[in-house]
Amino acid sequence: MPDKRFAPGHRILISFQEPEDQENYYYYEYKSYETEPYCVICNAGVLRNGECISTAGIRWARPYFTYNCDSPCWKIRVNVKIKIFDDEFTNGKFIENLEVAEVPLYSKRDILVELQQYSISYDAYKYYKSIKDLIENNGGLNAPLPSVLIGNLYNTKNQDEIVLGRFTVASGSSKSIYIPRRKLEGNDIRGPKPAVIEKFGDRVPQPLSRFDYPIFASCDEGAYRTGIKPLNWPKND
Repeated sequence: MPDKRFAPGHRILISFQEPEDQENYYYYEYKSYETEPYCVICNAGVLRNGECISTAGIRWARPYFTYNCDSPCWKIRVNVKIKIFDDEFTNGKFIENLEVAEVPLYSKRDILVELQQYSISYDAYKYYKSIKDLIENNGGLNAPLPSVLIGNLYNTKNQDEIVLGRFTVASGSSKSIYIPRRKLEGNDIRGPKPAVIEKFGDRVPQPLSRFDYPIFASCDEGAYRTGIKPLNWPKND
């Protein structure tokens, strides 16, 4: 059964004028940025030469150590739910407060959300709706039967082979919103672990000299982390 527990977060709503006398289908996604509290957390270990080495067997060793980034760094998150919309009943009307994103409150660090709206074809809309129905189908008596996922990819050597996936080209537009969250009331879902900084004299393998502290970790570029300041991030933050 789906998890019905309350999860704190933000709902992103948009309003816009829907074009008249044409069928429109929209797909929404977002990418969020918040500053990384640490670049490495070594559970039951310490950081040496870019890797965590175990502290197993060392009495009174800390359960973990946190290592700050050596430069500004941002955590990247993306949407996990499919958000689509068609104008069957709203053609030519003004759309007001359409919910297009749910941003979980994983922490209370300030966050920048970049929202993208894509205008997609009817076939692409049907494909994403099939995925959405499969994911959100709760199995109730009135739940719709899952549709067959038919994409536009195929094996050139065997066209009878079923290939999952779809290649979609779409025009789009984007908007950004910066949300200050440090004064929000209530609890986040799972904030960062409390800082435990390795210091000279700690019981650790390969102990370092007092001049080697503090130890920093690099902000490795990837799909979920960047050292490049996001566009529209406040200049003084």
